[in-house]
Amino acid sequence: MEKPKISSSSRIFRVDPDEDECSKQKSVSKAGTKRLANRDRDVGRLAHLLDMPLDIFFEIASQLKPVDILCLSRVSKDFRTLLMSKNARHVWIAARRNVSGLPDCPSDLAEPRYAFLIFERYCEACGVGKAVKVDYALRVRFCGACWKANVKKGIVLKQQLKLRDEGIYTLLPIADSIGNADLGVHNGSDLYYEPEFTMIAKQHPPVLFGKGLLEEFVKGRRALVKERQIQNTAIIQWESQIRQQKQAEERNIQQRRREAIEAKLIEEGYSKDEFPVLDDEWERMVDQPRELTARIWSRIGPELRGIIEREREEKAAVILKQKFRIRRFQLRHLYQQFLYSERTLTKKTMPCFEDAADLPCLKALIFSADPAEDLTYEEFNAVTETLVAEAEKYKRLFKQYLVFKITGEWPDQGATVKKLLKALNLPETTTMEAFTGMDRSNNFRCSCNPVFGASLGQILFHLQYEHDPTVPLSIKMFSKYIPQLVRMTLPPMATNKL
Repeated sequence: MEKPKISSSSRIFRVDPDEDECSKQKSVSKAGTKRLANRDRDVGRLAHLLDMPLDIFFEIASQLKPVDILCLSRVSKDFRTLLMSKNARHVWIAARRNVSGLPDCPSDLAEPRYAFLIFERYCEACGVGKAVKVDYALRVRFCGACWKANVKKGIVLKQQLKLRDEGIYTLLPIADSIGNADLGVHNGSDLYYEPEFTMIAKQHPPVLFGKGLLEEFVKGRRALVKERQIQNTAIIQWESQIRQQKQAEERNIQQRRREAIEAKLIEEGYSKDEFPVLDDEWERMVDQPRELTARIWSRIGPELRGIIEREREEKAAVILKQKFRIRRFQLRHLYQQFLYSERTLTKKTMPCFEDAADLPCLKALIFSADPAEDLTYEEFNAVTETLVAEAEKYKRLFKQYLVFKITGEWPDQGATVKKLLKALNLPETTTMEAFTGMDRSNNFRCSCNPVFGASLGQILFHLQYEHDPTVPLSIKMFSKYIPQLVRMTLPPMATNKL
């Protein structure tokens, strides 16, 4: 059989464009010096194994696993000659039996070859590591690039060799054939190993054999293919069981590690309720498939304590925020009582609670005492005069809006009530309460109730008391001209005049 092709896309041909030749030579020189130093340090340590009697050496080697014997055979030519000889076959068999559940070596493979196929991770074509494309029916292990170069569809290979007989597909195993040992379903759309396909194509034509020999050849090949595909399924199932066992073992180790870490932290005075539940950094250090050692604990212990302290601070901040929310809710209730105890013009033009809570006097009232203490009416009543004074800009804005609504022009900053009435040709004796009541239009609609139509006085009442603060504010006529009246942004002109 021909050797497999090395793909031009293999990793052995990749060159880092950012690495110049000088740095390459420097790194190679350093690596070579390091290897020589390690080699000089370990030289001769395994040579004494060959000085002992062979039966004792073979007995020791029989306690190893196949992958260990593979590594030992690469130590020197002497080890390779000894372990790859037919006399060492019983060593390989004993080593294979040390691996629980591993299927027996197929009859068409040598023990070392079988061990390489199962346990090694090198590409058979280019030799790079981490070659994960393996098929036990095809008896090959490749990297991704070499897999594509050597494993192709049957129809492609058939056309390359100019074959006509469709029966050749039943003489070859197909890739990815787990659970499928039926040769009748092999066709040109399946994947085949090209060197083996070529070899069988050269042997298959009847001109090379007598009729009886050809029938015997076909029968033997089909039996072998069926056996290889059954073996492929068995090995894959064994690998799946090994993975599941390894995962279960890792989960047990993770659980023991977590319990050990929690026990140490509890001994230091922390409670289990303080441990983070959803913290990536915490989980990364705790849920590791490695037993907790003193060295590991000395490294991760301070970091875990820091995470717990941070969690404590965050929880305390959340609790404090919740307490202040309760105090803010109490302030809302007292503020609404203040607005609707006597509905004077001053109170009608006061801001809604969301804006009022940002005024200095009310903000100080919220944070002036322990958040666990209730806010009393006496505390609120003591700041009402300051509250009215700080809300003066809202009252000025309301008066300016009234002038704008009727005249269509924004008044000067110094506009007083008398100037306002004079501009509107109203008697000076007209009160602001009466003026507010003159607005009978229903052109005001709030976003939380678009069907609702109200006069100016009604919409102010709605904004102060009924408006849902979770709904974005959008008031017809209000929103276009004086958005800051209730938590909205003032136009530049209006901002300058205030």
